[in-house]
Amino acid sequence: MRELELIVSNFDHGNQQMSASKSENPSSPHVILDTIKHTLQIYKENLDQTAAEVKYIDHMGHLIRSRLSECVF
Repeated sequence: MRELELIVSNFDHGNQQMSASKSENPSSPHVILDTIKHTLQIYKENLDQTAAEVKYIDHMGHLIRSRLSECVF
């Protein structure tokens, strides 16, 4: 959520600079949507990577527990 606020804040700041320097219309909503889409794709990639890491750690935990249960103290 914080990243979304930063995107909107940066977009607003960029529009103010552009309007002051060139007297152009602000960027279209299409630019905002593309930025959000790109950000969400990065989040999905990170989420997928994290899910794979959690699955690997869970698997390793099971292996360690099974090895420990075989040990005689």
